[in-house]
Amino acid sequence: MLKSSLEPSWNYKWTAQEGYYIFLKVSIFPDYSCGWEVKFWGTETTSGELYHNWVFLNAWQSAGKDEGSISPNNHDETNIRSTYQYTVADDTLKYIFLKTSDDGQVIYDLEIHSCSDLSGELIKRIKISEEDFYWRERHGIIEYKSSWNADGKGQWWKYDVESNVIDSGSWN
Repeated sequence: MLKSSLEPSWNYKWTAQEGYYIFLKVSIFPDYSCGWEVKFWGTETTSGELYHNWVFLNAWQSAGKDEGSISPNNHDETNIRSTYQYTVADDTLKYIFLKTSDDGQVIYDLEIHSCSDLSGELIKRIKISEEDFYWRERHGIIEYKSSWNADGKGQWWKYDVESNVIDSGSWN
């Protein structure tokens, strides 16, 4: 986990099958946020996969439970390949999925806004190159966007790399 925790942390161990264990570490941090770390150890008999203290995922939640993240890892790699984040503010749940490459660079992200009145928005951003990755929006240029009203009616737009609309439509 990225933060240092208050003592004590709570550690749990389960035997998934003979010689294969799952460990859970729960931590409370100085700002009273919580963190979880799940590790595997042993040989999973069905697939024959060998795990040696492999961190399956890290998760975090704020003390107010209004934001958090989950970062699962790929086996045989230490890189996080995707991250799920959420925030809640002004009756809107904002959910972000970041997909990363082997070297940890963001390839694309999906951002979903889900409002309490059932309206919302979905945005997909892509990375074109290192030079122009951070100059538009938050994580690249918008490739696709859709929005909908509380009654379920909505519209969508598809963009080219110059942010020109190349297709669009609506639904009822």
